[in-house]
Amino acid sequence: EDLYDQARFKLTWRVNITIFYAMSIFTLVTILLAPNYLLVIVVADIFLLAVITTIRITRRYELAAKLFFVLSIIISSSQLFLINDMVHLVDLVWYLTEVIFAYFVLGKKWGAVGLVFFTASLICYIFFSFDANLAQLPESSISIKVFQALNAIIGSLVLGYIIHHFVDTNRFAEDKLRGINNDLSQKQVIIENQNHLNEVMFKEIHHRVKNNLQITSSLLKLQSFETESEEVKNHFNEAIGRIRSMALIHEKMYSNDDLTEIKLESYLANLSKDICESMQDGSDVKMNIQSELEKVDVKSMVPISLIFNELITNSIKHGLKGKSNGEISINIKSNDETTEFIYSDNGTWRPPIKENSFGLELLETLTSQLDGELSRCIENGTEFTFSFRTETLFYS
Repeated sequence: EDLYDQARFKLTWRVNITIFYAMSIFTLVTILLAPNYLLVIVVADIFLLAVITTIRITRRYELAAKLFFVLSIIISSSQLFLINDMVHLVDLVWYLTEVIFAYFVLGKKWGAVGLVFFTASLICYIFFSFDANLAQLPESSISIKVFQALNAIIGSLVLGYIIHHFVDTNRFAEDKLRGINNDLSQKQVIIENQNHLNEVMFKEIHHRVKNNLQITSSLLKLQSFETESEEVKNHFNEAIGRIRSMALIHEKMYSNDDLTEIKLESYLANLSKDICESMQDGSDVKMNIQSELEKVDVKSMVPISLIFNELITNSIKHGLKGKSNGEISINIKSNDETTEFIYSDNGTWRPPIKENSFGLELLETLTSQLDGELSRCIENGTEFTFSFRTETLFYS
């Protein structure tokens, strides 16, 4: 599937097939023109056949390319030292062909090894065999020259084909990558437009839900005017407050760029302000809000908002009623493992909290929805502590 792997496979296969057919013809030429070199040519034919067979069996190029490279380097090096009655100009062409093949097909390490081996062999040949080679050179006959020329033509053609294949593969890869980039650019535009449309749609949904909740709140308020009972009116007001806290979530959602999270401290500040303004005794209450948790998953925000709506409302209505210096503190501590919501006020609750009261039951139910734990203390003012697992409920 990889473009470059396809190119390496094709190059390994085609080079070996081309050289094998050329060497088969060259073997006949060697028999006629230079029988002294027949053994080297036959050995080359055998190892080329082995490489081709390896490719056919494995359907992969790596092993065959390594086999081709190693055997060709060995044969080329051996000729420098074993054949002394021939000028080794053509061997340099074959050496260069093998090194370039290794760089392209097997990578830089194999190419570097081939280059080092080639350089070492050439240095050894110059120092130890070059003089002996010159001394034993006979007068070249026309047949030897033809033999050498054909050998040079084959080596040059193979070298040229490898370079051509390399350049052609890179050009094809560039064209293909350019086409892929153009396709990705078009798809990116489509995705961005779709995301924008989805964002607008979700914001519109949150806006409508918020409006519907406000309508529900208004209907409940109108309904509360139908009764003379203060207790019933209080129940209506409590329900209206809970609906208001949920409506505020949706208001935050359609005003935020991020539709998955809500900034917690900002939300609690707005919620407490709305509650204080809506309650007669809440205007003088001082709110202290500190949060180490920046954002909260929107799925967790509904029970959290109802928890704080219940706490703030009850503090103003019971604990801080008639108190001139009323103060409510919300401290949220968070780390990778746990998050604690610590809510406290400096009031005295009258009447005392009942164990089976609806407000306390609601707090316990909402806490269990978030898989958390609740504890409370009413000795010095009132303090509630909620403990949750950060990794499952919140984003830091």
